Amino acid sequence: MLGFGNVNASLQVYIANRPPMEEFDGLNGVLPIQQATIDRINTYCGNHWRKIFNVLAKLMFARSSGGFDRWQAYRDHKLLTESDDLCLLFNWPQPHKSSELPLTSMPLRIIAGKSYAQSCVSELHWQWIDERFAIIPEHRIIVSPYPDYRQLSDRRLETLLQLIDQFNDN
Repeated sequence: MLGFGNVNASLQVYIANRPPMEEFDGLNGVLPIQQATIDRINTYCGNHWRKIFNVLAKLMFARSSGGFDRWQAYRDHKLLTESDDLCLLFNWPQPHKSSELPLTSMPLRIIAGKSYAQSCVSELHWQWIDERFAIIPEHRIIVSPYPDYRQLSDRRLETLLQLIDQFNDN
């Protein structure tokens, strides 16, 4: 696993790219990050990564505010830190076989983007929820739009939150 956040998080989000910065070229494992790192990425990589961090902060704040009064505060103080319940991963998931682990002990995996998901888990049976969301229940996978404002709008973020809740209720 290569990415940012809490390696033991119950929610893992997989995206096809990582910040194109030299300091992450040799990334080996999952790195908890702080606001200064997010600021550097936003400065160096621009609006694309700012949108990703903002959408992820909205998602996590809606799940549990973490004691913060706004999603912006969540982003600035908790997002992708060791105490967050989120891991943002840059390499595709190897789905667990349902017999390997009890479903309840497996992290919930969100693959961001239909095209990326097709390259990762095309051999698995997807259950389409609508034209943008699919689930693979036996592997605890949700296929979701990419985390930016146009693809994962506030309304679609609500759909994603409902799917997360459905997995967590089972």
